[in-house]
Amino acid sequence: APLAVDGAVQVALLIHASYFIVLPFMFELMIEQLPLPLTPSAWRFGKVPKRPDNLYWMMSCLSAELFFVAATLLFLLATQVDAPRWIFIVVLAQCAYNMKNDIVWVGLGKALSPIRKPMSFMVADWVLIGALFAVYLQHFFAA
Repeated sequence: APLAVDGAVQVALLIHASYFIVLPFMFELMIEQLPLPLTPSAWRFGKVPKRPDNLYWMMSCLSAELFFVAATLLFLLATQVDAPRWIFIVVLAQCAYNMKNDIVWVGLGKALSPIRKPMSFMVADWVLIGALFAVYLQHFFAA
């Protein structure tokens, strides 16, 4: 069954897409500035290794690609009058996996991070994606 794409869900999709469309450029052109340009160095995620290899380069490009594809999907979905209910499963899956990563990076960072340091800044990501997830869940189940 089709779901309307209007109101809060349309705004959520546009916010989500706008957030994600910046990330391909960050991963490919300004990776050492992540999470945001001008953030204090203590909040930055790390540095490019002195001798990066093709795997590092490939993973950076693939991360950028996935954010670009997700942003494209979200922008296109936001422009629709209605959409099949199943497409929102893709959006919900992205949010769920995104929030799982945030929990690992923040909550388990001291144990699982290669440098034994959590990425505390990603609490902000968890809050934003969590709010969007709540809008998507309400829209998916209430309609």
